Amino acid sequence: MTGNDSVMLPLPPDAVSEIINEFIRRQHVYSEPAHIFVIACYLPLFLVALFANCLVIFVVFKYHYMRR
Repeated sequence: MTGNDSVMLPLPPDAVSEIINEFIRRQHVYSEPAHIFVIACYLPLFLVALFANCLVIFVVFKYHYMRR
């Protein structure tokens, strides 16, 4: 082996479990009221935009002359 080669040693199961638990703990959780409020405001906007885009697709498929 040269100096640049690295060897991957298997981790014990408890170390893997600790790494996974630490990863899950560090995930961003929206629990503050301000975050929940912002998400609640964006959700209707997203749904209206989704509906509008679906409506545009429907109209373009229905009226073939609009496909240019």
